[in-house]
Amino acid sequence: MHAPIEMEDDNIDIACVVTNALNRVPAAGTEDLSLTSMHLLAEQSHEVEFNSQEISLPPLPEEHETLTSIHVFAHAQLAEALDKVDSSDSQKILRGLQTPSPPLHPAQTRESIMPQCTPGTEITIVQDYRPGLLGRVIEMHMDYYSRAFSFGIRFESYLASALGEFLSRLPNSRNQIWVAIDNSERILGSIFIDGQDLGANKAHLRAFIIDDKLRESGIGRRLLAEALAFVDNGTYSETHLWTFRGLDKARRMYEKNGFVLEAETQGTQFGEETTEQHFIRRSVVAAPS
Repeated sequence: MHAPIEMEDDNIDIACVVTNALNRVPAAGTEDLSLTSMHLLAEQSHEVEFNSQEISLPPLPEEHETLTSIHVFAHAQLAEALDKVDSSDSQKILRGLQTPSPPLHPAQTRESIMPQCTPGTEITIVQDYRPGLLGRVIEMHMDYYSRAFSFGIRFESYLASALGEFLSRLPNSRNQIWVAIDNSERILGSIFIDGQDLGANKAHLRAFIIDDKLRESGIGRRLLAEALAFVDNGTYSETHLWTFRGLDKARRMYEKNGFVLEAETQGTQFGEETTEQHFIRRSVVAAPS
């Protein structure tokens, strides 16, 4: 029941709101998709691209007539639906409709959605250290894991210690990092390959994390592909990663890329009690004997 109401709100960047709701990054050219001074969607841009699929927005008639038509249609649909139910039930439905639900108010939209989504944003994968990397990687981990799994100070301390130690060894050519950055060079994703800590030509995949607003965007797959290409072009016979049960989407991505679950054990490796999982991927290119 929000649609007619929200179309009358002003100053909402529709392209950004829609793409954020669909968990996609807006394509270039959608920045002109906006609300007009009459508070209706204007025909300023008609194509929004999501992973090579186009959503076409047809031209709208005169703005005032369109809004009036929407309200008339909505009332007719509601009246028709209520005619099909008992009078006692229709009263309950009406009372429910009269109870306001939280709208997508511009104040909410700009504070919670807009900062996460900038029309025309391009995400680039770079193989490079940059100042603030450690803090940003820890921040992305904590933003997600504190909310999804209630991880706290022990997990954050583990990250700071383990990843800080790794970065001190980054100059070694067997170690490498990749980060996803936006137009402002803000870090929105990361993945590390540690080629030293396991020894025996084994690579350790670490610090694989994506900012919440880029989930389901394909950036995670791009980061993983870069890391595995580095492994396959090197002298590594295996790639190991440790995670824990419950990260099902990540597990499916790992398995699609050749990782196999080797073991599950209860442990506190990540600072919290979890069912830890150990995955191994045998390299596509075998290490020289």
